[in-house]
Amino acid sequence: MNRFRRRLTAAIGIAALLLILLILLAVAEQGADDSSIHSVGDAFWYFLITLSTVGYGDMYPVTAAGKLIACVFVLMSVGALAFAVGSVLSLMRGELLPKLRLSALRDCRLYILTAWNPETAALTKHIAKEEPEAWFLFSGECGLTEIPESIGETNRGILFPGNSLETNLRRAAVRQNRCAVLITGEDLSENDRIAAEIMAAENTSEEASGKKKDAGIPLYVRTVCDPELLTEQMTPFNEFDCTARMYWKQFPLRRKENQVVLIGCGEYGARLLLRALEVNVFGPLKRTEYHVFGDAAEFLRNHPELPSAVSLGAAEDDRDSVIFHEDAWNSCPDLFLTAARIVICEDREEENLRICQEMRTWFPVSAKIHIRSSRNADGAERFGAAEEIFTTELVMRRQLSRLGHAMHEIYRTSAGGNAPEWNELGAFLRQSNMAAADHLAVKIRILLGHEAFPCGEVTPELCGKAFRRWKETREEGAELYRAIEHERWERFHYLRNWKYAPVRDNRLRRHHLLVAYQDLSPVEQAKDDYAWELLGQLSETAQGGTTDEEV
Repeated sequence: MNRFRRRLTAAIGIAALLLILLILLAVAEQGADDSSIHSVGDAFWYFLITLSTVGYGDMYPVTAAGKLIACVFVLMSVGALAFAVGSVLSLMRGELLPKLRLSALRDCRLYILTAWNPETAALTKHIAKEEPEAWFLFSGECGLTEIPESIGETNRGILFPGNSLETNLRRAAVRQNRCAVLITGEDLSENDRIAAEIMAAENTSEEASGKKKDAGIPLYVRTVCDPELLTEQMTPFNEFDCTARMYWKQFPLRRKENQVVLIGCGEYGARLLLRALEVNVFGPLKRTEYHVFGDAAEFLRNHPELPSAVSLGAAEDDRDSVIFHEDAWNSCPDLFLTAARIVICEDREEENLRICQEMRTWFPVSAKIHIRSSRNADGAERFGAAEEIFTTELVMRRQLSRLGHAMHEIYRTSAGGNAPEWNELGAFLRQSNMAAADHLAVKIRILLGHEAFPCGEVTPELCGKAFRRWKETREEGAELYRAIEHERWERFHYLRNWKYAPVRDNRLRRHHLLVAYQDLSPVEQAKDDYAWELLGQLSETAQGGTTDEEV
């Protein structure tokens, strides 16, 4: 039972008790000599005057029973008045004023929150900064009694302490595409349950109405599930994936960095390695060795086709390589002198700080050290704090979705509109488009040089510059550019355990083009020009793109 219902129950009980006392007072007084109270109405007037402490003296009890009841009224007056005033103020703050404010904000984007924690605070801070018109609706599950200071500073929060998420969803349903739900609790399984219940309720409503509805209210769910399994309605995310995306965007691999050490292969380390293999594809221009310290058994079980994507266990000249070390990180000190960078990425922050301190204390190190930590460490550059990874771009992936969407629309146009629309694509094909969009930053660096684009967002201007450079070098570099894109495409599929087969079968993850670039037909090789030509088309279309609601 929520707070409002408890107060209502108490108020009804008090009113019933008061009515009984008023009747008893009227009965006791109406037959007495010199009595001024002759009816329930007179008794009620006497009660109000007593309650307000005005005391006109026009009515007063004269019988013993009446005086006893009057004593009860006097004792009740202070508490009853405080309760009445408190109930009115609570009603206005907890129900009435938030309802009025919510009604007045019908045209503003509204984010419904299911939890409040440091991660939610970081995400809402970014949203508030990037979306000046956005408001935040706190459900009862947040456990808050007042708007947090980070939201209160912008005065853009609405709090219904006694309302459930379901109630707030019904209130926000009229907004259609101007509403989203942030499911950001620390219990990831509970977040999955909440998301499933919301989608099930919307499906039930759709079946009951017999009408096909839109994708539903967008859900951004902090979950243990793979963040790549995004759908039209639900965008999953977690700190591991957000950290990996942030890291390789903020610290992109330079052309001369040929040896990278990862210390840790847990949730964070595995995700950092996976993103590195997906994004850092330079083809024949550059080959990278990744040395990984930590328990890699889970990673290898999840990626049995890894040897098809990279050289496993030994460095090769014509492929990137991944070398897993079973020994402790400090058993190979020579790597600290030859590696270009060292990434300390154990799951526990305290362990990362300990390793960094020991490394700096006992070993000569020429490599750059990056440490996953929210605290500074001497001689290392930190990354992965909540305010860095829980951002709108990393959680909601809007720009990435826009680029992937734009690339797919360009493809549909070239195919004469025969390809399915974006909202009809399955999770794998959506992610394939977004992976191609992720690699645009590397393509720009290949064409313009690392210094021209050290890090940041892919913009139409950069795409335009890179495209012009590609056209200038297209004839002499055609084989190189095509080989790079084919390797990127191949690696994306191998990391998801696709295999070669003469006939393509999406269900069994089989594809007839999973062969070496030189084994492709000239026609199939030329198709990879398309990925580079997209730079020119995106320079014209990315600004127009699609709206957040459409994505």
